[in-house]
Amino acid sequence: MLLCSKLSIEGILEGLQIAWQHGYEKIVVQSDSSAAVQLLSPPSADSPFAFVRSIAMLMDRPWFIEFKTICREANTAADFIAKQPAPSDGSAFIFDSFSTPLLDFLHRDIHGPRTIV
Repeated sequence: MLLCSKLSIEGILEGLQIAWQHGYEKIVVQSDSSAAVQLLSPPSADSPFAFVRSIAMLMDRPWFIEFKTICREANTAADFIAKQPAPSDGSAFIFDSFSTPLLDFLHRDIHGPRTIV
């Protein structure tokens, strides 16, 4: 498994664990790593990769998870978050509210870039 795929899958696993802890029942995971999405569609409990096996076990729970590949250009909010300084204790970012720049990126991801003529 490529390092970028491993990191993507590790991040997806952590996000799914947080979503489960917060009681979400329908999750759409979007990733620009087609290799990660391919490994997880569907994930195999017999995979040689521990993160994939862990995600397979999570998918057996009573909720809906869908994996989608998206292009990097349509994922500017994730790119913005990835460029933020990481917490010094190594913990994950959990957003209770969104900053104006992040809201702008989310809007652009949903509606596409705005062109003024």
